Amino acid sequence: MKLSALALTAIAAVALISPAFGEGADLNFSVKNNTSTPIKELYVSHVGTNSWESDLLGGDAIQPGEEQPIVVNDGRDGCKYDVKVTYSDGTSNEERNQDLCSFDGGTYEFHD
Repeated sequence: MKLSALALTAIAAVALISPAFGEGADLNFSVKNNTSTPIKELYVSHVGTNSWESDLLGGDAIQPGEEQPIVVNDGRDGCKYDVKVTYSDGTSNEERNQDLCSFDGGTYEFHD
């Protein structure tokens, strides 16, 4: 009888924590501004999402020549993301269907 209670407890524990195993891992990379204009906003949204997620810079501009660490922790599986930056002069740049897993631990660069 103890074995049955122990087995049921183990099964219940696995059932409670198993959704966490399906969640995507955080992506950690740096964004480098190789343009002549400060980047004031950075948006990263999973491909197929119909809107941009929150600004990842939170008001901190990336000056020309500077690099800033970024963490994408949206809990999604997959590597394909759309990336958008808005510059201090009001212009923006969108790069669609980017494999951000290939930049995990590396640097994603924007150029003029």
